[in-house]
Amino acid sequence: MTSTSTPSTFTYKTVGDLDIELDVWIPELDSATPAHLPALVWFHGGGGFCGDKGPDKSQWFEQWIKDITVKKNQHCLISANYRLLIPTTAHHMIEDIKDVFTFISQKLSHTPIPGSSITIDPTKLAVGGDSFGGYCARLAGIYAEPKPKAVVSMFGMGGDFLSPFYLTSITDPAKMPFGLPLRDLSDPKLLAYYDRTVVETSTLAGQDEQMRPLGGERQELYTITLQKGDYLDWLTGVKGLAETLKQNQGAESDEATKWLEFPSAAREVIPQFLLTPSFPPTFLLHGTADSAVLIAESMTTERQLKDLGVETQFIAHEGGEHGFDAECKVVDGDPLYEELKPVEYWLKAKLA
Repeated sequence: MTSTSTPSTFTYKTVGDLDIELDVWIPELDSATPAHLPALVWFHGGGGFCGDKGPDKSQWFEQWIKDITVKKNQHCLISANYRLLIPTTAHHMIEDIKDVFTFISQKLSHTPIPGSSITIDPTKLAVGGDSFGGYCARLAGIYAEPKPKAVVSMFGMGGDFLSPFYLTSITDPAKMPFGLPLRDLSDPKLLAYYDRTVVETSTLAGQDEQMRPLGGERQELYTITLQKGDYLDWLTGVKGLAETLKQNQGAESDEATKWLEFPSAAREVIPQFLLTPSFPPTFLLHGTADSAVLIAESMTTERQLKDLGVETQFIAHEGGEHGFDAECKVVDGDPLYEELKPVEYWLKAKLA
């Protein structure tokens, strides 16, 4: 029998001397029996600045997602790293996301996972992610080949990068994610956090018992950029973009006008402008009390996709903060699992 306790790790691409990796978790099957299995490709969160494919470095590794995929649905789970923001941008992430799917179709589709006879069926792929990983999943639904059959976004970013949440600097501590304190943005030490020249694909994520960031400076960049209101500058690589948008956008601006206000160099990384009727069926999950990624992001995506005629499901977890699913146990009777169980059935049906 194959084992689900540890993944097989692959380098799916090399940039310079930097290896970028993914993990493949497989179900317990008779190792002598060839199996061509569906897979869920998962991208981690961390605001784009930190995180890891997990679970050894990521407090936010979606254990329940792994369990419903590998144990319940008997599918494979592929958890991938990608180049992190600063000095790279979302443009580089699109390249990485596309290369994950190319690696699956060209390598994992015909080369068995070590210790098994399991290969991945590239015609039966879903994609998902939590937080920033939900943004990556949106990008995969737009750019990846082979095209995923379904998208899962757990409290995902990228639903509305034009909201005041991203464009307005924070002066009220009550509006900081997780109730974190405001930072002194004039502090030279803080500003030095942006001076990063080394490309990275993996850091620790989460907090210790004293709520100190395990990812250090990288982890703090998300809340700092939100406080400054310049997150889009770093995502798109267009310096001054956030300030330009703040000045140009009025209450009467429609989507077409907003699109024209975006420089061409930034448009391809903003999912809300790129959704079409061919976007995959999508399942959105979001806590109603999320302070790090507002539930309005998922609501905006749901509205856009339904207007386009794309099949969309949505679970809004009442009172849930960012990462509300962390305590979910895949055991019948667990209240959170019972609420989230439709995701399991939906993915199984989409990859049948």
